[in-house]
Amino acid sequence: MDLGGASWLIIDVIAVLLLAAVLFWALVRNRRQRGSLGRTEQATRELYDREEAERRDGTDGL
Repeated sequence: MDLGGASWLIIDVIAVLLLAAVLFWALVRNRRQRGSLGRTEQATRELYDREEAERRDGTDGL
């Protein structure tokens, strides 16, 4: 049985649906994690401040 054209149709439809599902999942996940960006930025600032204080005090081990 030759399903040449039908199999390409199935592959194209499934591939598009799978791509749409992955994009939707990524969009939902990204929106849900926006609040963590502020926490990450604050933690980075605190780390940089602590490292800078250690460098100024000469306790950074360098």
